[in-house]
Amino acid sequence: MQIQEQAFRAYYASMTDSELLATVKNRSSFIPLAQSLLAEEILRRQLTPPVDAPAETKPSPGLFTKMRRMLRRQTSEHSESPKAAEDHLGTAEKQDTGIEDSHGTSQGG
Repeated sequence: MQIQEQAFRAYYASMTDSELLATVKNRSSFIPLAQSLLAEEILRRQLTPPVDAPAETKPSPGLFTKMRRMLRRQTSEHSESPKAAEDHLGTAEKQDTGIEDSHGTSQGG
């Protein structure tokens, strides 16, 4: 038995009946091996999936997708892109500081 097959079998076996039946809704997007093993697990448990189980309109994001989004958020909060930093600095340099020296002339920009 291949590792991938073992992994799918273990995953499906760990699901509750309701989780397994909910998974059936998205079976058409699974690889053939996953579809086959899902069908075997359904039969083994003697479950009856809904005849016209519609596909979920928006599947929940997987673990890696959630992690990637979280990392992107953290990265954008803690650092700016070089272009954004450059633009920000350029804008700051162009602005007049409004500070006057002892002679009454404006300094900056």
